[in-house]
Amino acid sequence: HRDLHSFPTRRSSDLMQLYLGRRGAGTFVSEGLWGAWRRLEPVQPPKTVAEIKRLTPADYDALLRGGYTLVPAQSRSAAWELIRVVEGRLGAMAMRHFHGHDTAMAGVMIEALGGLALDENGQPARYIKDMPRMPLVASSLSPAYARDLAALLGAQKSA
Repeated sequence: HRDLHSFPTRRSSDLMQLYLGRRGAGTFVSEGLWGAWRRLEPVQPPKTVAEIKRLTPADYDALLRGGYTLVPAQSRSAAWELIRVVEGRLGAMAMRHFHGHDTAMAGVMIEALGGLALDENGQPARYIKDMPRMPLVASSLSPAYARDLAALLGAQKSA
């Protein structure tokens, strides 16, 4: 269902968490498969962006000029890095040439928390079956950060 998404993640403590987002209902997390659901509340995230694959040196220069602090990714998993955005621990994610399914679930959760997931033109990211890789998706709990990233990086040529 396009309005309801969930997926499990694992933390270093091996405690599984399950995240659920539903447009119009909110974003929730449970500790373990049988844990009680806790609603996540929107937070003002830091002005940070993770250093992830497929961003170019020109992208990094634009982010620094835009006042963003680049922070190391904590995982090779795009899903894990997007959960950091959902939780407000990472300010934003800028992803180039990822499949829509890589960002769709977290995009619903981010939007349910009042944030945005935008494409390279600053429009809401749209996900369709069998879609090609998306040129750019900028996601943040802060709508201003998402718009800013789409503007800063949407004009950049990708490598």
